[in-house]
Amino acid sequence: MNSSQDFVRAVSDYITREPTLLSFRKGDVIRVVHKNTYLEKGWLHGVINGHSGIFPKEYVEPVSKAEAIRLSSMQSERVKRYQELNNGHG
Repeated sequence: MNSSQDFVRAVSDYITREPTLLSFRKGDVIRVVHKNTYLEKGWLHGVINGHSGIFPKEYVEPVSKAEAIRLSSMQSERVKRYQELNNGHG
């Protein structure tokens, strides 16, 4: 892709406690940043929900910017509904 921002969607969960790595869940949309840095082959650097870190490329697939926006809005709605449900049962 030749755009300034690339997006990927997680095809499976990647959960880690390592602070330099980025955790995410299947279906999450990640904005890829610093594509042309010195990362080892097979790794990407991205941002999701205000957190940034590196992650293995094999856990994601590329999506268009339009698809990323659509998926992100759906993801935000799910989070909002989850929070509303939990706040009602606290």
